[in-house]
Amino acid sequence: MRPLSSSRLALPPPRSAAHASTLLSLSDLRYIAGKRLLAEKYAAAGQPVFSYRFNQPAENTTLESGVPHFQEVAYVFGVPYKTANTLGTRPGDKELSRLMMSQWISFIHDGTPNNHGSASPPSLSFSCPPCPRARR
Repeated sequence: MRPLSSSRLALPPPRSAAHASTLLSLSDLRYIAGKRLLAEKYAAAGQPVFSYRFNQPAENTTLESGVPHFQEVAYVFGVPYKTANTLGTRPGDKELSRLMMSQWISFIHDGTPNNHGSASPPSLSFSCPPCPRARR
């Protein structure tokens, strides 16, 4: 196992269900909780908030290994080249990339990702419970 560093959280593979749960919790704390809390604060102040979570594993990985940071960039830019971060060739990968590109273009042009003109926009909902507040 590599030591913890400021840029990467190196964790061993899970050895039990409890260990896997702990790894998921640590990952959520490190990568998701802060983003959700900030989004909640902006939304509470009446500001528009847009966020996404990319969960499409690379073609050369497994669901167990997760989706590393920066993996979505190939989909945002439609990179079909064989690089370290490449767009997959599975059914749906190109469609996902096209949708992500059009939503990013819409966000840059209109300030919202929802004007992308897709005939069938994705059916997404945000139904997570609120972030727990830190005790003082």
